[in-house]
Amino acid sequence: MGKTVRRRRFLDFWRIGETECWLTDMASQGLHLKELSTLLASFERGEPKNTNYRLDFTRSEQQSTDEQLGLYTDTGWDYVCELGEYRIFSAPKESDVSEIHANPVEQASTLQRYLKRTRRNTLIVTLFMAAAMVMLFYILFSNKTPLLTFVEGEQFTLLIVAVLIIYSLFSQIGELLTAEKLMRSLREGYPINHRADWKKLLRSRRIIIGIFGILLAVVVVFPFARFFMSSNETLSLIKNNQMHLRLADIETDSALERQPSLYIDGVDWGNFSALKWSPYAPIMITIHENGVVPGRMRLDGSGEYSPRIEVILYRLRFAWLADGIIEDLCTKYTDYENEPIQEQLEPLGSDRLFMRSTEFCHEVFANRKNTVIYVRYYGEEDIDAVVESVYAVLEGM
Repeated sequence: MGKTVRRRRFLDFWRIGETECWLTDMASQGLHLKELSTLLASFERGEPKNTNYRLDFTRSEQQSTDEQLGLYTDTGWDYVCELGEYRIFSAPKESDVSEIHANPVEQASTLQRYLKRTRRNTLIVTLFMAAAMVMLFYILFSNKTPLLTFVEGEQFTLLIVAVLIIYSLFSQIGELLTAEKLMRSLREGYPINHRADWKKLLRSRRIIIGIFGILLAVVVVFPFARFFMSSNETLSLIKNNQMHLRLADIETDSALERQPSLYIDGVDWGNFSALKWSPYAPIMITIHENGVVPGRMRLDGSGEYSPRIEVILYRLRFAWLADGIIEDLCTKYTDYENEPIQEQLEPLGSDRLFMRSTEFCHEVFANRKNTVIYVRYYGEEDIDAVVESVYAVLEGM
């Protein structure tokens, strides 16, 4: 017995002519079909032979396997293997055996119930995929800031899953269209082309499956990439990164000190910097910093003066995303204060600038080219000091 060689079965059941031609060409290379599975075809390596193959289904639900085998055996065809109701027969080319399906119209009638099944399966798959797509797009776009959520990478995998679902749906529809085309051809009296070109189809399938494989790999790898390219650490006492905006950049009191907060896993979560990554924002920095000025009281006399700052900075891969991101940030933080966020016309140090100011809180939203920054400052310095600090960061990018 020769060595078993396995090949991926890339053709669906309705590609009858292409599959027959493929198996014939494999036999001419010394690979003779022995077994079929859902994904693979197993061949036994041997001497090259000129062999014809025929694919057939049971003709009716009442027809037994023995009856079908008898029909082929009586006309000189040898049974090779089967997969469900899908059976394959072979015969040497020189044997000059007769075709079981000499009448294409009659053959179409034997395939009718399989066409009905394919239609039913396509309808079920379409309904299921449509429901899945509705759910996915609801998740993607139900929030008020879809672009921000997408760029941050939270829903990136869901978008790729949506692409894979669409691919699966089109594959199922493609199988139905192939079946309909074959049945139409048979009913018009055209027999199956047993030498249909399978190589061109294989090339196109390989391209599609390659793209499918890449997307699937991205779905698997993406969460790990985000994890390994992200970090959380206690904010350094000394400014060591131009992209970091610190309290000391805004506060003028030289007595300002760090106010420690809650430590978990060695990180001071009141004074920390977080670095995140996504394909559309390779750099995302979040900074929280709490300070205190010993001996200085707040203007309202409620306690010791303790300013704090929160910063979110995005370094986008594409500058055209900046407008959408800054607008989504404004939408996200609209409800944080009662005062409206106002856009400043013709800002000098940025492309766009939005501000909101209350008695003890100043917020600035700004972008320049592919950098977007949001700052929320709680303290007694005026908003101009915050804007100047934001401009200094944007200038250094």
